[in-house]
Amino acid sequence: MSDADEKRVPMTVFLCSVFVMDLDGKAAFDFEAKNFAEAFELCKEDWVREDLATMTSNGVPLCSSGMRTAVNEITFANVVARHRCLHH
Repeated sequence: MSDADEKRVPMTVFLCSVFVMDLDGKAAFDFEAKNFAEAFELCKEDWVREDLATMTSNGVPLCSSGMRTAVNEITFANVVARHRCLHH
């Protein structure tokens, strides 16, 4: 083994995607996850709903017990489409 090989520092690569959690069809927040399955599991976590229920927008809790949740991956195409909708 050469000196150069001994001095190499292992590099850890984190490959994550960005997802958005929708509450009743409205984007609530985005987050990173390894894959869709991991992101979807977050939707089912009680602590997430509990935290969102304590946060408000104009005095209304962000999440209630009956709200539908969904997770979508944020892709470049999603960003472009959203930008077009907001600026046309």
